[in-house]
Amino acid sequence: MKLYRIILVDDEEEVRKSIIRKIKWEENGFLVAGDAENGEDALEKIEALEPDLILTDIRMPYMDGLTLAERVRQKYPSMKIVIFSGYDDFEYAKTAVKYQVMDYILKPITAKELAQTLTRVKEKLDEERFQKSDMKRIRGAYMSNLPILRGRFLNSLLMGNVGEQEIQEKLNDYQIKLD
Repeated sequence: MKLYRIILVDDEEEVRKSIIRKIKWEENGFLVAGDAENGEDALEKIEALEPDLILTDIRMPYMDGLTLAERVRQKYPSMKIVIFSGYDDFEYAKTAVKYQVMDYILKPITAKELAQTLTRVKEKLDEERFQKSDMKRIRGAYMSNLPILRGRFLNSLLMGNVGEQEIQEKLNDYQIKLD
């Protein structure tokens, strides 16, 4: 089983280290790929490490968690983001929803609460991974059968068994160029 990669972002080093120590990451399907003390530092690490999940504090110097979420969403639309905050502010939560943040957790975070969130994120990532592999499988099957489909279509075309509207559609679908 491939572990999903996570970057933890918080301006308080002790908070980062505590979260890293308290969670059984591998049991939850994750690997801590790195950590950062602010959004700017995190963006550089995200570029280099390409994590599946960003777990970020909301209030940090230089670049806060919401700005980080906005920038990540623009460049990496499928990357998952979870925000944790000591601020129970509706405006923060509303903005987090706008940037498609998966969860908004209030501090102090318990190991149990974070593990539950990681389970939800992992389920979503697993589902997306399955869909992607399923699409690759379907695309591969289509490409391997394409010569057969082309042959059947051309045979039907020669026999006059294809309607005029269907001809152009099938020529496009099967990537056949008739000059």
